[in-house]
Amino acid sequence: MKAPVCHAPVVRARVVNAPVFSVRLGGRKSGIASIPAIKPHPLLFDFWSFSKGDNADESRDRIVGLNNHVLRAYNFLWGSLSGYGYPGYLPGMVFDGIDDFLVSEEWVFPEGDYTVIAGVTLFEKRHGNSVFSTRNFNGSRSGWNILQYEGDYGCLFFGNQTYKKSSRLSHVTGETRFLSMVRSGNTIAVYLDADPAGIVEIPMGTPNQKTYYLGRTQGVSGGYFHGIIHCNAVYSGALTTDELRSEMDESFPLYEDIIINR
Repeated sequence: MKAPVCHAPVVRARVVNAPVFSVRLGGRKSGIASIPAIKPHPLLFDFWSFSKGDNADESRDRIVGLNNHVLRAYNFLWGSLSGYGYPGYLPGMVFDGIDDFLVSEEWVFPEGDYTVIAGVTLFEKRHGNSVFSTRNFNGSRSGWNILQYEGDYGCLFFGNQTYKKSSRLSHVTGETRFLSMVRSGNTIAVYLDADPAGIVEIPMGTPNQKTYYLGRTQGVSGGYFHGIIHCNAVYSGALTTDELRSEMDESFPLYEDIIINR
């Protein structure tokens, strides 16, 4: 299946002054007790949860983030099909590296430093590939599997990627983890949960859109894997390790609760 190309208008990225939200205990609006209002991280551009889809219903392709930025899904499977029959995985969107991606509807990647955090479950499919890797700017065409930016169309792409092994980064199989990328100046630091997993030096002057490559044009054939995306967040700045841990452990459940109950 060949996915349609999105010709989204280019919109200059900005820091979102997010509103204060309140959520209910237990993830239900019907709860009696409520927890205090929370304020999302000041650098949070947006957070998306992928846990509201119906089983195998690919028509539910419009995902609205916490700050109302919209993603469009192409060729994904939803719900209990996540994991291709593997029990015990949380709801999410399954991708296998072929024609599966989410694309932003109306915004582009932050222009300066940035942070991306994604909650994913990944497991091997073929040839023992590593589950994620980064471009090393020395001939490798490998990329990162959670977020891609295509400058020609002014769009963000999630998923759609194939991979080479990377000796620089850790190997993960069959676990639900947080993958993070933090660009600060000319360095991209990669994390598994809040643990450092690699550093990539970017040639000076490389724009953000050139740090990402679409799998359908830059991928390595025959190197696919299964994965499930549960949530994703983009920040207009570089987060510290403590901030990464706080967002993952404390804020993400609250962000998701807001989305599920609104």
